[in-house]
Amino acid sequence: GAVATVIGLLTIVPQIIGIGLGPITRTVIAALGGNKRASLITAWVQVVALVSLSVPLHAPGSTWAVPMAASLIILFGAIGALGGPSWVAWMGGLIPRTLQGRFTSRRLRVFHASRLACAAAYAGFLHWLPITSGPWGLQIVIASAVISRGVSLWLLWRQADPPDRPQFNASADSSRRLTREYGGFWHFVRSMPHAPLGRWTLVWSLLNFGVIVSGPFYAPYMLAPQSAGGLGLADEPFVFTLLIYTSTIARLVTYPAAGRLVDLHGPAAVLRVAVVMIMLIPLGWILSSQLWVIVVFEILSGIAWCLAESAVGPLLFSCHRDLDEMVGRGEFREDLYYRIKVVEIVLPPLRDLPHDLEGHGELWRLIPGAGLTTTVSRGLGGFFRRTEGE
Repeated sequence: GAVATVIGLLTIVPQIIGIGLGPITRTVIAALGGNKRASLITAWVQVVALVSLSVPLHAPGSTWAVPMAASLIILFGAIGALGGPSWVAWMGGLIPRTLQGRFTSRRLRVFHASRLACAAAYAGFLHWLPITSGPWGLQIVIASAVISRGVSLWLLWRQADPPDRPQFNASADSSRRLTREYGGFWHFVRSMPHAPLGRWTLVWSLLNFGVIVSGPFYAPYMLAPQSAGGLGLADEPFVFTLLIYTSTIARLVTYPAAGRLVDLHGPAAVLRVAVVMIMLIPLGWILSSQLWVIVVFEILSGIAWCLAESAVGPLLFSCHRDLDEMVGRGEFREDLYYRIKVVEIVLPPLRDLPHDLEGHGELWRLIPGAGLTTTVSRGLGGFFRRTEGE
């Protein structure tokens, strides 16, 4: 019985909560006991939220059912603002940097294959036990999700912690100078329009924000009758399902090549190409209601997001120091110092990839992942890069 605006809030509100937690994420993760412990705690919260969804499911006529269900779904997504960074920081110390591109692409390939299999299974459950006949079809879906998250929680618990990384040997004076130079989170926010990292952050954030805001409303548009401006697929479930998962299938096919491209040419070069492709994808939905046109653009969407995800993974794995180590040693108290310093140099917005590392001194050599992320794209023919003359 939830209206469309409530459904939209299920994705928007967790993102707003994530934005609010961003500046204090490191502090919260440290307070929870470090990367591994934070990942385990957030997984437990998600298990509890999934189990609790059964309560409103069996009382759909109650006035509290929709608010409770919406709150639990929002909690499940919002807690990822802690679980995601803690997991990335944890895995970044375990996965060899030369394999991070292939690891990311293969992991995502398994994820999307599982996603397709689960979608087919859930469609079968709901065909066998439709929502109109009672709650048991969705109850099976929720129970399987609880089991799945419980298994992942067990696997996380068994995973080892990586060894500590080498310390950055800087004098107290140089530490204070570098901290003043980068100024912390709010200084970074104010300088966004003027700094390479800030401009790239704006581009990437706006792309993802557009997806998050528009995503929940694609299904109503596809299901609405043509007389109401939709695609009229309510009576064509096979076509509807195929269209929804066209992008996922394209990702599955592309991931092996995407991982090799990232390892060969570097994540920054691949990401620049992907970002431009992503910006063009909505044109297919805007300019045409012909299914074959939309399918073609969905295939391109799958390829573009596959490239982007495969490139972003290694960058995230490489652009941090272990959070436990930073908290325990207290060498730098600015939350985003290492992330900003590394990414500012190796991931400028779209066209500003540095070619000359001279002058960055000892800091450059000690930054985790510097060797990998300074690789420039030769196979892509300098696409979207500045020439030497510029």
